[in-house]
Amino acid sequence: KPKVAKNLSDVVAIDSGTSHTIALKADGSVWSWASTAGSGGSYGGYLGRRSQFEPQVVQGLIIALPPP
Repeated sequence: KPKVAKNLSDVVAIDSGTSHTIALKADGSVWSWASTAGSGGSYGGYLGRRSQFEPQVVQGLIIALPPP
């Protein structure tokens, strides 16, 4: 069931897989949150923990957006 992502605004693009979501904000920052349930924990290393249900900025990754 879909849920509202807390503390996340100005999203210009979003995509998701079976148990993860990636959002691109207007400032070029990339945010991610995920559940590793059923994945054998393979995604947990990416986020540094088993599951991350609150959006967290992906450190070191900024997308240059074209001017409006």
